[in-house]
Amino acid sequence: VDEVTIPRPGRGDHRRTPPEANAQVREPVAHGLMDEEIAAELNRLGLLTGAHRPWNPRAVKAVRMRLGLKRQHRQPTARKRPLPDQRSDGRYSVLGAARLFGVADSTVVRWIERGAVKADREDFLRHVV
Repeated sequence: VDEVTIPRPGRGDHRRTPPEANAQVREPVAHGLMDEEIAAELNRLGLLTGAHRPWNPRAVKAVRMRLGLKRQHRQPTARKRPLPDQRSDGRYSVLGAARLFGVADSTVVRWIERGAVKADREDFLRHVV
């Protein structure tokens, strides 16, 4: 043999996600696992990304998007009931005070932190103005 031909790697081949990692992403996504959980499992298995780095949720999302896999949403957990804007005793929730003054709720929280508005924490540790 006097000539050897080797295929030249294409652009980005050196950073391509290993096929075994792609396979390890498909099944957990189908079972509804979150990207953080999938990344932890891939790291536990010792698999690296195409950039030869440990997995993180962002890398898992990139692989999911490239493979056309949509994340299954978990059943919603029970949510806390929102406080009314104004209570029967005349006090306001932070959101109610923000609506009353036409400002963002973060502004009302800043007023509370600076002492410009007196507030107490009640009902699930929420501020009541």
